[in-house]
Amino acid sequence: MRSPWIENYRGKWKNSEGFLLTIRPINEDSASVDIAVDGRPVRRPWCEDAAAMNLPTHATNIAQTPT
Repeated sequence: MRSPWIENYRGKWKNSEGFLLTIRPINEDSASVDIAVDGRPVRRPWCEDAAAMNLPTHATNIAQTPT
């Protein structure tokens, strides 16, 4: 069963400023994320100006309390 966090937020999310967040599931608890503005990938100067594309994410159950 896929993480509810991935299922709830998968897809494309765009705001009024033109930012587009795309979340694509990879497997049960991982997804790939792209961040773009006005159709162009956001550049990350702290990562040698790499594009914010295919960013790996890992979903965890943040509501779960330790036992």
